[in-house]
Amino acid sequence: MKYHICKMEEHERRKRKHFAEHGWSPANIIIQDAKGLGMKHASRSLINYLSELTKIDQDNYPETMRKTFFISTPSVFGAIFALVKPFIDERVLHKLEVITSTAHIEKLDPLIDKSQLPVCIGGTSEEHFNDGGVLSPPWRDSVIKCNVPAGEAHKVEVVTTNPNEMLTVFFRTDSHNISFGIEFVASHEHAHSTTEDISKEVIHENVRIDSHEAAFTETFLLEKVGRYELCWDNSFSRMRSKDLYYHFWIGDT
Repeated sequence: MKYHICKMEEHERRKRKHFAEHGWSPANIIIQDAKGLGMKHASRSLINYLSELTKIDQDNYPETMRKTFFISTPSVFGAIFALVKPFIDERVLHKLEVITSTAHIEKLDPLIDKSQLPVCIGGTSEEHFNDGGVLSPPWRDSVIKCNVPAGEAHKVEVVTTNPNEMLTVFFRTDSHNISFGIEFVASHEHAHSTTEDISKEVIHENVRIDSHEAAFTETFLLEKVGRYELCWDNSFSRMRSKDLYYHFWIGDT
């Protein structure tokens, strides 16, 4: 669930960037291959998961999806889909299409070029596609883990050498929320000054983030050259420490 939200937020950032550059935003066309689906998958946990996932997408990303195709659907798909359908909003239902025949390429052809589809579903792309499961981000092994004690904060310094750098921050906590904020601390001219000697400029207001429920990922524009401070603040907690996992990078999102 956290991975799904992370990827949806990433797509939203790309949409905003695309809109700023081109004046319009692309939407998703999703292809769900249901081959191998059976009644053994129709568990209560799956239904609860799909219901929660559907609600999150409907409430937060209603216009992200243009169309979703379910292909290679077995005979039991209708029964499983009927269990989930009551939780799907009407505005989303009309964007879903179930293709029971093997001629799904005819449905996809007007919307997606064959060069973008794998050979296994009638396209011409020789690119390897994973068989499903959660894909690990390429920076997974560089995620930093630390413990933020009760009543304290964890701060990290970021230095930029060029104006208008893009900073992407990802983090999560094992349990309970934590506050997060970003401040511009000093330009290079004042790089050796103490933080008490200079004024700070708020880039992202320090607010509590429910990062134990969904991983936080966001991109920020760092307009000035100089020193920035990332702060994970647990000072509001009197007794509970927080296990924090984070990663950040400067550059393309």
